[in-house]
Amino acid sequence: MVADQGTDNNGQMFCYQKNGEKWYKACSDIPVVLGRNGLNKQKEGDQKSPSGIFKLTRAFGYSSKAPAGATMPWIALKKSSLCIDDPDSKHYNQIIDRSDEGIIPDWESAEKMRRDIYYQDNLYEFGLIPEVSSEIGSCVFFHVWRGENKPTVGCTAMSKANILELLQWLSPDMNPVVIQGDKKQIQNIQENGFLQYHNAFN
Repeated sequence: MVADQGTDNNGQMFCYQKNGEKWYKACSDIPVVLGRNGLNKQKEGDQKSPSGIFKLTRAFGYSSKAPAGATMPWIALKKSSLCIDDPDSKHYNQIIDRSDEGIIPDWESAEKMRRDIYYQDNLYEFGLIPEVSSEIGSCVFFHVWRGENKPTVGCTAMSKANILELLQWLSPDMNPVVIQGDKKQIQNIQENGFLQYHNAFN
């Protein structure tokens, strides 16, 4: 995912997959919206999306089952699902089920994940979880956007159709990662050999 500048609210995602020694384009280019304050997330609540290279290991959504064709490990969100954003909690930056008898509440704040129930929106109807360090914040997701000109509070969002396309393409066997940054950051990564398969500036 690349944005022109670190302060931008919009960017473009490019999907590539390796076949043997070659990389090929695997899905359409995806417009995304970023944090209200752009990229380079540094701390909880700064309303920036993170920059860097992040593994994608799990997906989530409102349905009890993953959508047809999706193979990433699926978290079925419940009315009692929370993402803990209190840095003092031992569950910080984790999605938990507050109805689980083994969960002892130790947090002062948390995000209710079933937004359709509590906020009447579909932002978390489908989502992916990048492995973002708890040192720079929590509950950072790839999810459905409010609209192409409506930034997030720190996540990366896209249309429902596009995130479904990602879910139906990605698989655990791919060991998928997302590389996210502004043009200068992506160029630095390219110069270090991590982006030999694609030049986002051609």
